Amino acid sequence: MAPSGSGGRRLGRRAAAGEPASAAGDPKSQLSPRQRQILDFVASYLADEGFLPTTREIAMGCGLQSPTSVRRALHSLEEAGYIERDPVHARLATVHMPDDPVAGADLDDELFVCEAILVEMEAAVETARRGLAWAPDLDAQERVHREALARIRLCRVYGDVRDRMQRQGGRRQPGTEEALDRLRRLVARRHDLITSWDSYCLSALVLRVAVSDFVAQPLSLGQRHLRPAYAAELDLLELDDRPDLDGVRRRLAAGDPELQRFLAEHVTALRATFEELAAHAPALASTELGAVIDDVLDNALHQLPSS
Repeated sequence: MAPSGSGGRRLGRRAAAGEPASAAGDPKSQLSPRQRQILDFVASYLADEGFLPTTREIAMGCGLQSPTSVRRALHSLEEAGYIERDPVHARLATVHMPDDPVAGADLDDELFVCEAILVEMEAAVETARRGLAWAPDLDAQERVHREALARIRLCRVYGDVRDRMQRQGGRRQPGTEEALDRLRRLVARRHDLITSWDSYCLSALVLRVAVSDFVAQPLSLGQRHLRPAYAAELDLLELDDRPDLDGVRRRLAAGDPELQRFLAEHVTALRATFEELAAHAPALASTELGAVIDDVLDNALHQLPSS
């Protein structure tokens, strides 16, 4: 249904005044940060090219790993009336841009996320230490050693960001320590699944997906204070670009039952960790944390084997 009223701006070949449903106050049609990011990209592309980008182009332009999340967001945007497709030519459309600003994550929520990531980093350092014993040769040992040092450096980066947020007024909410204790147990349980070189390499693949889909989208998640730390963490991905991972991918694609079982258990444990995170910081659930989790799981379970 086309938006009605006034106050919005429309982009496309047949531009006219209009206001999206969200401006009328309907909570079901409020734009999430992820949807706003995609709508901004689509509007810019449409203004330049005169037609809609493909889902793959949107995914690449917005830094998303999975076209599935793009299709989900586009469907919601069309349902809410932000995108009107031509009934004959699907790539011809009019875009209605809302005037409302994108809300950001609460400082206290960002502080909790930072402390949760520190829990994850500390567990990863311990897993890397154990990984030295599984490494099949000296080259592999050297890579594990570099990964451990990189994660130790990231612990310092996130620690500095945490201290800075606390100086700016970020506070621990009631129940934070208990939530962090539950996270430590969940993270430890997930890392305990890593008991061999193969599972160590596969966990690195899942980490790549998680980092790309979760921390590479600070704008979508409305997080401002954590962006510098996220940028530093993305640099770590270069350490995981190695031949060992290609071998694991090939075995997954061939249906290796042991690796398939580990992947399913590892991703299930990852979901439990994210759900605990969202339960203590409910504002993050409204900033597309749930959609990002779905992206991580979709990529890990379906795209990794065929990469």
